[in-house]
Amino acid sequence: MFQISENAGKLIKKMVVRNAIPDGGLRIGIKAGGCSGLSYTFAPGGWVSLNAGYFKGGRTTVDEVESDIELQGIRFGATLVLPVNRYQSVKLYSISGYNAHREHDLQAFGIAWQYRWGGGF
Repeated sequence: MFQISENAGKLIKKMVVRNAIPDGGLRIGIKAGGCSGLSYTFAPGGWVSLNAGYFKGGRTTVDEVESDIELQGIRFGATLVLPVNRYQSVKLYSISGYNAHREHDLQAFGIAWQYRWGGGF
């Protein structure tokens, strides 16, 4: 359970108004510092994610002849999102893949401009 003091609630309301977030919405983070060694942060910011996936199954077909070799492999990826303002952000991403024989078979990089509309959740 997460409890917010009355003073913290007032501060959050000010931040919501200052950042023009009419329907609320707040990202809560934890960082080093404070009396207990940890402190909470409510500042808006970007985020980073790492992911991995394994797949097995499927077959290739060439000239309507299906191969007997079952496909499998693994993928690794990373994403970095940097906010530009309340409605826009830039996303950088990368993915790398290996097949069942541990051969590198995929490398991709990308950049995307994201736009958010509406009031949020």
